[in-house]
Amino acid sequence: MLLWLARQVASGAIENVHHIQTVNRTETTRSDRLGVSGIDGLSLAARDVTVAPAAIAAIVASVQLPSAAVQRSQERSVPVQFDVSEVGSGAGAGRVPVVLREKSTFLVPRWAPTRPQRVGEVEQNRPGWPD
Repeated sequence: MLLWLARQVASGAIENVHHIQTVNRTETTRSDRLGVSGIDGLSLAARDVTVAPAAIAAIVASVQLPSAAVQRSQERSVPVQFDVSEVGSGAGAGRVPVVLREKSTFLVPRWAPTRPQRVGEVEQNRPGWPD
């Protein structure tokens, strides 16, 4: 399950917050690694999660796109992909690595700057912001 919110952070980057759930249907603890792809420059804050046996883990994943990449992007909705892979489940352990791919979307809000703002410049024309 994926749920996202978009905002601009202090550095000028656009951040989308995704809520991701992963299920461990085995009887042993599992470690998963989260990755994201789809746009050059994307960075992911939440990477590793440990899931208890027969449990569900909720992950809050912060995905950021630097302001320079935002300025290059002409799209407001860009497809991205989350990859969840099991850590330490290589062929040496006698198991096939599990990789799950989930499609999602990275949103660039309409009010995202199309040019760098100067220090002290007042943000204007943002929907919902007082003038």
